[in-house]
Amino acid sequence: MPDQHKSPIPRIYSLAEAAETLGVGKTWLRIQLAERRFAAMKRAGKWAMTEHQVLAAIEQMSTTARPSQAPKEPIDLDVDDDFLSGLSARSQTYWRNKKITGSTRSPGR
Repeated sequence: MPDQHKSPIPRIYSLAEAAETLGVGKTWLRIQLAERRFAAMKRAGKWAMTEHQVLAAIEQMSTTARPSQAPKEPIDLDVDDDFLSGLSARSQTYWRNKKITGSTRSPGR
């Protein structure tokens, strides 16, 4: 089996091939290239991307995953009778339930 050497000349993708590889529409990619959001080149007046440029575009389109969050600790609300005295009965019930459960949702919803 002959040795296969990697060519120093990168593969060049047409706009359609690059869009398919990136999983986007040709029109969307054309707009991104025209606005210079991704690196590209023009061949005979048509957009094209090298393999390296396609990989860089994938990297730019990627986001990092959020780190897992520890469970939230219960909220320590200082809800006393002075605080509740000026509130309606419904608001008093809301704040008492919020103090007990630490929930941020209204009771009954």
